[in-house]
Amino acid sequence: MQIINELSAIKALPEGELRSLLEQRAAELAEYDDYTLDELAVYIVIEAGDTTGDLEGQLGFPGIAERMYEYIEEHVSWYEIVFIPSDDGFGYLVYVPKGSDAPAELLAVCQEGRSP
Repeated sequence: MQIINELSAIKALPEGELRSLLEQRAAELAEYDDYTLDELAVYIVIEAGDTTGDLEGQLGFPGIAERMYEYIEEHVSWYEIVFIPSDDGFGYLVYVPKGSDAPAELLAVCQEGRSP
């Protein structure tokens, strides 16, 4: 699991869809220039071997089991799950790779809850 909360970490990712998605989301948050990225959002990238329990431990709440996400968006090679755990607007953006690298339970939630 990769935890990304700085622009430099996004720029260090290899070129590709994931990096483009994270750069796009960071650009959308840039309008809140009184805040640093880590005050607004944390990006979590699921990797091979991660479990749903690992993700929920990082989130600090049972977001997957309780279906506490705001929305799930499907991209070409990734699912994007957005959690806004409080009213202050801070969010977790979770990126789940399509395919066998992600936990089956997490993929099932993504497929079930994705936006049309």
